[in-house]
Amino acid sequence: MRKKFITGLLAVVTCFTISSTSFASSPVITNMGNTTTETSNIVSPHSSSKWVEQYVTYNKLHYPNSSDVPSTYYYDDAPYYGYITLISLVTRTTETDQWWIAKYQGFIYNW
Repeated sequence: MRKKFITGLLAVVTCFTISSTSFASSPVITNMGNTTTETSNIVSPHSSSKWVEQYVTYNKLHYPNSSDVPSTYYYDDAPYYGYITLISLVTRTTETDQWWIAKYQGFIYNW
């Protein structure tokens, strides 16, 4: 009888322990109608970013078709760097040459 009682008591204590354990918590804590936000020490890998725009000219002698122009451009402005995306492409002609003018935009990051 005593063994069943101790086993039952341990089962009840285990249930209370598991049910009181918080596996997930809300980032917002409400205290008497006032809302406060928890702060975290976790830093996002993209915590520091910068929006950039870059114009690049490509000679049509080396890039004859629009599909030959790269769709991304590596931008390095230390300590920020990364690939930015081709947004627009226009053609320009001078007396001696023909050019593509590519406009790239995007975020670069301080990793």
